[in-house]
Amino acid sequence: MTRLACIIIAHERRRDLVHDFAEPSVYAQDFDEVVTVGDWVEAIPPKHRYLHVRALTSTTLDALVKRDVGTLATTADTLVYLNDDHTLDANFANGLRAALDEPWDVLVPNRYTVRNGKRIALNNGERDQYCGGHSGVFRRALIQQRPWSAQYHTPYWDLVSSRWQRGAGARFVWEPRAEIAVCDIEPGGVEPWK
Repeated sequence: MTRLACIIIAHERRRDLVHDFAEPSVYAQDFDEVVTVGDWVEAIPPKHRYLHVRALTSTTLDALVKRDVGTLATTADTLVYLNDDHTLDANFANGLRAALDEPWDVLVPNRYTVRNGKRIALNNGERDQYCGGHSGVFRRALIQQRPWSAQYHTPYWDLVSSRWQRGAGARFVWEPRAEIAVCDIEPGGVEPWK
């Protein structure tokens, strides 16, 4: 049976979002492994895996290092990376388990936000053929071919890494199943669709 890991990539300024929204959305589901990789020192609650990775550059490079740390700290065949200002839909893991035997190397979740009770679809990279850094599902074997930190360092790392992965033959699937979706919960009037 294929094992699933969820790796939450967390920054201290979003610590409350991580604890109040992102982590509960993951823990409520059937993942074999869950780890939060963050840049603040924290007392670890029971049954919680938190790895502290001090900020190195305070750029997007830190997110790549956190992805690699989370990858090394898990053993699952399928890796879900979740940014700290996103939550998983309630049936994400079930939808993912249903898709495990399908032909893909990267599943790009449906991405949306909710404003005034309305669901607003957000860019998930499909138009430009990449997997955005907000969230993604990857086969471990693909990441082992070229770990995140070994890729080109740019603010557009998600676009560049997706191009490399696709060039290496990786099969990307956008909008794989309705359940495989994430919600952008960025607070304070931010409009992620712009």
